[in-house]
Amino acid sequence: YLGDPRWPGERMRWGRVSEEARRIITRWLAREDITFFFDVLSQVVEHHAWEYRRKFWEAYLPHIDATWVILSPDVEAVMGKQVEERIASGACGEFTGSNQGRSMLAIEMKGWVFVVWTHDGSCRGWPKQEFPLVLGKRYYRINEVNSILPTCAYCLRQYGSESYRWQAKLSVWLKNNLGLPMELFKDED
Repeated sequence: YLGDPRWPGERMRWGRVSEEARRIITRWLAREDITFFFDVLSQVVEHHAWEYRRKFWEAYLPHIDATWVILSPDVEAVMGKQVEERIASGACGEFTGSNQGRSMLAIEMKGWVFVVWTHDGSCRGWPKQEFPLVLGKRYYRINEVNSILPTCAYCLRQYGSESYRWQAKLSVWLKNNLGLPMELFKDED
């Protein structure tokens, strides 16, 4: 009834809901997006690093302001009804145009937007006011998204997951630039 509190077109409906309640809902939605993104990817794209990427971003859930998943049409074709229903409900966007099966997760956090791709080993970030896309849309042209990649203010290749190499670098960057704790990425096993 109230829509998604993360996006400007829906926020007015949430005006009478407390900030804390909106924050709780946003965290639930972010957790759902992260879980969905990495669950779907692990079934569609063979890659050993999904569990590490998921664990890293889940550790930062308390600091995430919004997330948005944009799926490849190939993912919809492979996953079928589960993905079709999610797209139809407006819970994620989809790419138009040929994109070789790539999907994307956007994470808004502390005034920055970070983008994680399925088929690219890099995490890219922009200050929110400089991020050239509108999050929360239904359709994205792949050439539009590809054109923004060189404009990022921060880029980190996500290699060395098992040794926590990229996680340590990104965690230090998040601490130094956004004031976030850096121990969150560590494996607790």
